[in-house]
Amino acid sequence: MQEFIVLQCFNCKVYQVHIVKKSSKWRCKLCNAKQSIVKIFMKSESAKECRVIAQELNEKYIKHAEELAIALWSETKNTPIEEPGTKGTNSDNQGGILK
Repeated sequence: MQEFIVLQCFNCKVYQVHIVKKSSKWRCKLCNAKQSIVKIFMKSESAKECRVIAQELNEKYIKHAEELAIALWSETKNTPIEEPGTKGTNSDNQGGILK
């Protein structure tokens, strides 16, 4: 009977199901990156069980990435942006030209 494993790509971070092979190398189905098996997230004789787990892990990863992006965006939104050429200049000095 075949065994299936859930792996995560180091490059695109997508979780996916692969058939267990003798080789410790595998290729991502999405970005085509060749890599070694670093961590097995699940192993089963049922491909369906592995697919369900891979889908759940991908949903959790996407949710976490979205939350992180929102947090970073709100941080940068509240940070004042300096106008180019105003850093270290005198208030009488316009555009870096001395009067």
